[in-house]
Amino acid sequence: MKPALAYLRVSTTGQRDEKTIEAQRHELNKFAQTNGYTIIKEFVDEAVSGATEIGGRVGLPALLNALQDGVVKDVLVYDMGRIARDVLIGLQAEKAVRDLDARYIYVQAPSTGDEATDNLLKTTLLGIAEFERVQIMRRTRAGKIAKAKQGIFIVGNGVPYGYDYIDRKLVINPDEAKIVKKMFELYLEDNGSTLSIVRWLIDNKIPSKSGKGWEGNNNTVRRILRSETYTGIYWYNRTIRKKIKGKYKIFPRPKEEWVELKVPPIVDRGMFDIVQLKLDKNRTISPRTHSSFYIFTGLVKCGLCGKAYHARPSSRRKGITHTSYVCGTNNKTGLHCDNRSISESKLVDVVYGYVKTCLLDTNYFRKDIDAITNTTGSASEAARQKIERLKSQIAALEQKELVLLEERIIGRFRPELLESKLNEVSGTRLELVARLAEEEKNMAKLDKQMFSSDALYKMLRDIGENMIKEHGENPTPQDIRNILKRYITDVEIYPETILINGEINVPTVKLSWWKALNSLQEDEAVRVPLFARLSVPSSNSTLSNYSLVASSIG
Repeated sequence: MKPALAYLRVSTTGQRDEKTIEAQRHELNKFAQTNGYTIIKEFVDEAVSGATEIGGRVGLPALLNALQDGVVKDVLVYDMGRIARDVLIGLQAEKAVRDLDARYIYVQAPSTGDEATDNLLKTTLLGIAEFERVQIMRRTRAGKIAKAKQGIFIVGNGVPYGYDYIDRKLVINPDEAKIVKKMFELYLEDNGSTLSIVRWLIDNKIPSKSGKGWEGNNNTVRRILRSETYTGIYWYNRTIRKKIKGKYKIFPRPKEEWVELKVPPIVDRGMFDIVQLKLDKNRTISPRTHSSFYIFTGLVKCGLCGKAYHARPSSRRKGITHTSYVCGTNNKTGLHCDNRSISESKLVDVVYGYVKTCLLDTNYFRKDIDAITNTTGSASEAARQKIERLKSQIAALEQKELVLLEERIIGRFRPELLESKLNEVSGTRLELVARLAEEEKNMAKLDKQMFSSDALYKMLRDIGENMIKEHGENPTPQDIRNILKRYITDVEIYPETILINGEINVPTVKLSWWKALNSLQEDEAVRVPLFARLSVPSSNSTLSNYSLVASSIG
């Protein structure tokens, strides 16, 4: 008996409850017994759509991992629709198994014995499966809309907090309804906010609908405060989900497509409207709308957890507000990052000071520039030598062609043998001529991009001097931000280090660099030593593809 693995999938919880998995298992076991297989392990994806990508499943990735050791080569599946109902995903799954030197064996689509025919059949069946999925979705949606118009509540994204789903209707959950009312009341207090509501929920150990806590769920509370359902009106078919660049996003449907359902109200309409006014007002004055200007907005991130650093006005001394930046994780109630905060003034001293020094003192990039010019010179010389070798080889072949032509005239050798040899030599010469033309074209590009170290030093110096002329010796905060956005990609904050990532573009060269500075030193002039290495491009790249990476050591 040959060993085999089995893969089973159902799209909905209902299918699982209706024993569809059992039906697949029965057919697979029957097929295995008839064809001499022993199923040693099953891999199941329950309530997983056929349009779900491989990485979004549990069973299929586990199956691929099990095939890694190469012991089992065959995977039994009921039909191609179990693998996917999307042509692209199905072909990706086929390739993933084929790359592991294994194969799917479909009970409902046995192999014809011809690989080309099998591939055509698989692609066709996947197309049919995708078409069926779209038709099922359309019919299901039409059925749900019809039921909604009859007053039957359709569970879409789950039952709203404050309600239970009984006999296809929403009924009030008394305990949760009290919490919903309290949320609206707390928000209308003088210092009421979504954050204060979350803190109250956590302090009183009130579970969420899923039974988990409310840590970091500010947006969930905001959605509850915004939901018109609590006034007694539930809108079905209000939004549509679309896939944009590989990610699903929610968009509103035209209002005429909405279906209104009456549900038991929990809060008064007047209170709901007042809460909406306060939410709108808070939204306009929220610091997250960037009504206040911060130099490093969008440029600073946490080196420990990767979250963006947020500006926070921390104190006001002598009429001046002093801003600090904190890890965004700490803005979420119940979550914490151990990374430090840092003042805006210190970031300006360190980051802007370093960029300014780099641009005005080209010695920072001297090793890098020398590496570029030396490598370019070496590449140019190597190209010239290659061109000379090709010219010599072509000249030798041309001489050989002349000799063979003379022999053909004299008639010393058999004509067919001589003709064959002449064609071989002519073909080789033509190939070398084509290669020579390509190499000369590349050589012309290199000649255009040749420059001296002194010229590049001057270009960098001009950039720095122009920056000073443009913004002056004492630039405004907006000037500083403009300069940093031009030369800095981002700044990473660590407990004892600041990592500056940036790039400087000059004609034909991009200097990509990063710099680590000890952010806790009293003397900010102390710099970590630099070590530069040259990233050499592929043979078909031009000089503009060269990048220099400056890395910290010591």
